[in-house]
Amino acid sequence: MNITAWYFLRTAPGELAATSRSSFEAFALHDGRLTAGDDGFVRYAEVLVEVVERRAVKVLRTDFHQVRVGEDGRRDPDHEAETMAAVAGMLSGSQPLAADVINAEATFAKRRYERLNRWQPTADDLAKLRELVNAKARSELM
Repeated sequence: MNITAWYFLRTAPGELAATSRSSFEAFALHDGRLTAGDDGFVRYAEVLVEVVERRAVKVLRTDFHQVRVGEDGRRDPDHEAETMAAVAGMLSGSQPLAADVINAEATFAKRRYERLNRWQPTADDLAKLRELVNAKARSELM
C-alpha cells in the first residue's frame, strides 16, 4: 500500500483546481509562489489517497488549509510566526499547573491554530472537490 497526496487550490468560492505536488511543495517547503484570493490567503484541499498498483483506491483523509501570502505570492513570514506560536502554545499547555487550576492554554492555542490555518469549505467547494477527485481517480472515491 502506498499513500499519496493530491492538492487542489480554491480559486474562488465553489471553484477548485488541481495543482501538481511539485508546485505545491515548492510553495510549502521552499520559496515557491501561489496565487492568493482577494483576502490574501491561499486556500487548498489536501486529499490523502491510498494507491494500489498505481491506482487510487481509497480516500484516507481530506484537510482544508489556508496560508496567508504576500503580494508576491510567497508565504507571509508573520503568518508563519503566528502559526508557530500557536503550535508552541499547544505543546506548552500540556504541562501541569497547580492541582486546582485547569490549564486551558493548549485549548486556546489549538483554536488559534485552527483559525489561522484552516478554512471551512462550502457545499459547492465539496461538490467540486468530489468531482475533481473522482475524475483524477477515474472512479468514484468520494
